[in-house]
Order: sequence, then structure tokens, then C-alpha cells
Amino acid sequence: MRPFEQKRNEVPISHPLVGDRGFVASQRSLDGSGFGSAQSAPPQSTAAESDLARPLLFDDFYQEEFAAMVSLARSICGNHAHAEEIAQEAFTKAHQAWSEVSGYDQPGAWIRRVTVNQAISQRRRATSERNVLRRVRPQRSWAPADDQFDGDPDLWRAIGELSPRQRAAIALFYGEDRTTREIAEIFDCTISTATTHLDQARKRLAKMLNETNPAGDQ
Repeated sequence: MRPFEQKRNEVPISHPLVGDRGFVASQRSLDGSGFGSAQSAPPQSTAAESDLARPLLFDDFYQEEFAAMVSLARSICGNHAHAEEIAQEAFTKAHQAWSEVSGYDQPGAWIRRVTVNQAISQRRRATSERNVLRRVRPQRSWAPADDQFDGDPDLWRAIGELSPRQRAAIALFYGEDRTTREIAEIFDCTISTATTHLDQARKRLAKMLNETNPAGDQ
């Protein structure tokens, strides 16, 4: 079972109320008899426990995560319209398997994995199509339209030259402030592999941006 697939209501074995055999330990009374006092007040549930007990609704999940999935997909495929389609497909899969996905400890990690994988697949299909078209007429390199991204166009042009997995790592690390451990969970790889994707992306970006804006031109 992957980390984010742990059920939301499962109690970890390390929980202080769980014994070595996995059952809940009984509370001992002050006289040492081993039975709770009949006059003791029932335990009060905390806000965190209430959140765990409340079922996660698909509509709430969609409203909370859809815009982020469009942004993530757009960073990989470079096209806003395609990114919206990718996000819709990812949430369609989530809806179809909602009885299972809603029970995951981190459903947000699951939807990001689906989105990244679909965006990478779409990017590969687009690359294959461009390779065919290139035989007929010249094609310019990947670059976002002026109305697609905010910020430095040279930066986005450089990001477009990265591999899809490297673009996803950059988007998750800088765009969503994800740790390398979280990126590894989303990529379904080791932390060292996720770190490698991120480091290689940084080095390539630094090199391309330095070539575009050499120090002597500043």
C-alpha cells in the first residue's frame, strides 16, 4: 500500500492507545483493578478526529483541487486548453473510484499522480505528432502563448525544453511547495530519484537561462 493510500480512519500501530497485538488498551482505574470507573465521563472527540470521521465529499475535493491540477498539467504540457482536459479526465477517474479514493489518507497526492501521468502521456503524443509534421514543414520549439503564463517568458521557454518529468518536478516543488518526499510519492519513485529529477531540471534551467541572458548583457 502506498503512503497516500492509507485509509483515513485507520489508527497507526504506534498510536498510544494501541497495544502490541493491535487492540485498544483498557484504561486502568485509580485502584488498580484494571477497569475504568463507571463514573468517568466519556472521552471527548477532538476537532481532528471529527474531520477524520466526516466523509470527504467529491464536490468539495473538486472545488479545492481542480485549479491546482490545471496549473500542474499546464506546466507540463504547455497548453491551457489541454491542461483543462487533462484535469477533467483525472477528476473523472477520481469520481469513478470515489468510494476508494475518498478513503485514502492523502487523496490530493493520488489526483496529482494521475494528473502528472496523463499530462506526460499527452506531451509525448504531441511530441510524436510534431515529429511527423516536422517532416512536412519546419516547427518552432515549444513555447507558451503570451496569454498562457505570467512571468519571465525566457524562463517558461526554458522550462518547455525540460523533459515532462522534470517539468512536473519543478511545478510541484516551486509551484506547490512540495517536498522531495511528497514528489516521490506522487511520482511513485524513490526520494533519490525524485531528487535527481529536480536537480537535473535546475541544472538545465540554469544553463539555458545563462545562455539566454549572459552576465555580460546585464
